[in-house]
Amino acid sequence: MDFDYQSFILILEKIWKDTSPKTILDMGCGTGNMAFYLENKYFVQAFDLSENMLLEAKKKLKRTALFHASFLNFQIQESVDVALCMFNGFNYLSSLDELNQAIFRVAENLKKEGYFIFDINTYYALKYRYGNDILSEDIEGIHCIWKNKFFENERKLFSQLNIYFSEKNQNRHICEKQVQTLFYVSEIFRLLEQNHLRVLGLMDLETGKKPKKNCSRLMFICQKIRNRAES
Repeated sequence: MDFDYQSFILILEKIWKDTSPKTILDMGCGTGNMAFYLENKYFVQAFDLSENMLLEAKKKLKRTALFHASFLNFQIQESVDVALCMFNGFNYLSSLDELNQAIFRVAENLKKEGYFIFDINTYYALKYRYGNDILSEDIEGIHCIWKNKFFENERKLFSQLNIYFSEKNQNRHICEKQVQTLFYVSEIFRLLEQNHLRVLGLMDLETGKKPKKNCSRLMFICQKIRNRAES
């Protein structure tokens, strides 16, 4: 199922409407779909760890400043008004230490009172929705099949992703292995607080409403309350 970027951006703009942000950082931008809908209204900087993703993003983006980086080492010249990390990018970090390092980088590159908005796949999603199951989905003409296995003690979801698509009139198949880490909401709250980021609200990303126990994609709406030098 295709994601409705335009409707989602309207939700984001309601969140930050009182601050009128001008600069946005898109973390883990992938092929640039989010930045595509933002770059006409904002100055957008975007990065990804995958060089192939960035090559695809360059084909569609005209104004966005793209660069290669990871969640753990990114650095920009001037702090931004808004930082976004969507589509459960943080789940692909391997540990709480890495998550803390990523959140630290966000706080260092975000203006005071700036917004940090991100989402995660929850415990419910990793165990009950995706874990120990085979899933398939068609995304923009690409057929994807996931074979998943969840190990609760290790807090890991191991996935084998098979991608089928056509290129230059030839059928192609790519197989990738992915690992997602389970992070509990209480742990995330603690790390955000340590890095001077206050949680203003939580949202079920799939319904746009207050999350319930069976929420799969949980969105955090945060604001930087002070700079590190003010601690």
